[in-house]
Amino acid sequence: NKLKSILKDYSPNICMKSVDEGLIDLTSAPVDIKTRPILEIAREIKTRIHTEIGSYMSCNIGLGANRFLAKLAAELHKPDGLDMIIVHNVLIGDKEIPSNIREVFSHLKLTDLPGINVRMEHRLNTYRINTPLELLDAPEDVLRHQVCQSIEGAKWYERLRGIEVDEREDITKSIS
Repeated sequence: NKLKSILKDYSPNICMKSVDEGLIDLTSAPVDIKTRPILEIAREIKTRIHTEIGSYMSCNIGLGANRFLAKLAAELHKPDGLDMIIVHNVLIGDKEIPSNIREVFSHLKLTDLPGINVRMEHRLNTYRINTPLELLDAPEDVLRHQVCQSIEGAKWYERLRGIEVDEREDITKSIS
């Protein structure tokens, strides 16, 4: 509840994925939050979690254009990381920040990407997609019609380019 309360201070649109994982959609944040530098907000959230919840709760923050990239960024430097994956060059304040997605992907294996398990990796390898960079460079029609043989291929193509395709909230059916 404390974590949820902290996150809600930054946007009314949050999604708790578990008791210790939440997503904040800053596109619906109040203007006073939206106009602040994103890294300043991220550092403030980390500080608040440490002081208001306790140092026993580490905090990884990942910043990205969509849920997938934000989650991937959060997993890059555990247990207390703060990383951003930038798909296209962006202007933050008066400073242009270059895209870093190719650099980040060059250090990862396919199974480091959320949603890619060994079985999916094998399927990708069958189509000569052996690295995250090769997946990023794969044409949409290959992913859709050959690799995934469904709309999921198009979703992977978009997901890797920062387009939000995973915006759905599951109803909790049970807790164990």
